[in-house]
Amino acid sequence: MKKIFALIMALLLVLPLITACHGTKEIKTFFIPETFDDVYNNYNQIQTEQGFNLEKYAGQRVKRWTYVIRNYPDTSPTDDFIRINILVSDDIVIGGDVCSVKLDGFMHGFSKE
Repeated sequence: MKKIFALIMALLLVLPLITACHGTKEIKTFFIPETFDDVYNNYNQIQTEQGFNLEKYAGQRVKRWTYVIRNYPDTSPTDDFIRINILVSDDIVIGGDVCSVKLDGFMHGFSKE
């Protein structure tokens, strides 16, 4: 039941952003490291702020599904530099982010607030 609730909550946060996504940009499998460095600690801070915690998955293989967002505020529908990354383990959403791949880009959780 807890896993279903987490999936529903993740979809409620993500759905408004992915309505203008145009297919999967990338699906990548990787391992969450056993020990977090500064980069992973900072990224996990974003995750804990939105109710996830990647420390639970340390050392495990996960998938990252990446989509292009074409309806992000203050961008054009033709822009392709905004991405949503959804981290999945055993078919459960365990985290993710929205980011710009521009040099001066940004990153935040599923919700901008």
